[in-house]
Amino acid sequence: MDTAAEDVGCFTNDLFSYQKEVEFDGEMHNIVVVVENFLNVDRVIARDIVARLLESRVRQFEQIAETDLPALLADSQLDEAARAALTKHAEDLKDWMSGILAWHQHTSRYGEKELRRGRVPSLAFSFLPSGIGTSAFGALTF
Repeated sequence: MDTAAEDVGCFTNDLFSYQKEVEFDGEMHNIVVVVENFLNVDRVIARDIVARLLESRVRQFEQIAETDLPALLADSQLDEAARAALTKHAEDLKDWMSGILAWHQHTSRYGEKELRRGRVPSLAFSFLPSGIGTSAFGALTF
């Protein structure tokens, strides 16, 4: 249940942040980029694949929370406090996933205006590390 929820959060972020991370920040650690490269498809197909993976993980979470968890609790020897804690944890994960989606839908962080403000898109891919904390890498020789 936790892993499905974590995937939902990560996939949601990567779908919304693709343009910022890839085009503007040169980041290559995005599930859409990974799918593009691994399956050798264009970004639209990769995006659609990731969206289907996201939907699948949501359905898996729902299956666990709505069917598997109640069955497990019915068959277990857990006391009422433990049962309540597990049920609350499932509800908290639902709220967390919903909150992540709402934040991504309403934030200006990924909007075109925000992305263009003072930034230059990355035009070339590099296998070299970039970003905060990687300046010392340039001193290394291979």
